[in-house]
Amino acid sequence: MPRPCSARISADSPRRYLGRVEAGSIAVGDEVVLLPSQRRTRVRELRAHDGPHDRAGLHASVGVVLEDDVDVSRGDMIVRTGELPRIGTQLQADLCWLSDGPLDASRTFVVRHTTREVRARVASLDWRFDVRTQQREEGVRTLNANDIARVRLALSQPLFTDAYSRLRATGSFVLIDEATNDTVAAGMVSQ
Repeated sequence: MPRPCSARISADSPRRYLGRVEAGSIAVGDEVVLLPSQRRTRVRELRAHDGPHDRAGLHASVGVVLEDDVDVSRGDMIVRTGELPRIGTQLQADLCWLSDGPLDASRTFVVRHTTREVRARVASLDWRFDVRTQQREEGVRTLNANDIARVRLALSQPLFTDAYSRLRATGSFVLIDEATNDTVAAGMVSQ
């Protein structure tokens, strides 16, 4: 579903939320849920660069007009009712550590997921995968460049995620060092 930003063509026109369909499709009349507010409404109109449409499919860029005048911001999601992603402040993921320096689990990072950014810390490092032996190593305390591990992140605000195996767009993220703004890891949501 679209990840919107808001636009009005004129003061008289309804608010249009611009975004890209990241999964499935969206159609006029669909009941949708707005995240994070969890408010429900219906799609009144869909517009693309070539005019109005009854339906927009995967990867289409569309303007969505809703039946209700609601506040939807950049980073929010419009999701068809019954297809809600997981909403939570804990995130279990497979992480590839990209930084030359080791992971310092006492530090805070920024998770960039779709168009949202939230602060996070590594709550647990469950195991590291040893590519030489093809085995999981339990009891590890840090990660070095190119290490792959299963981690649990504690988030400062909820994210709306799907498992990477189900939907890559909402199942992937990057971890950013707050101090340097460097991307230090790439992650895939495991559940």
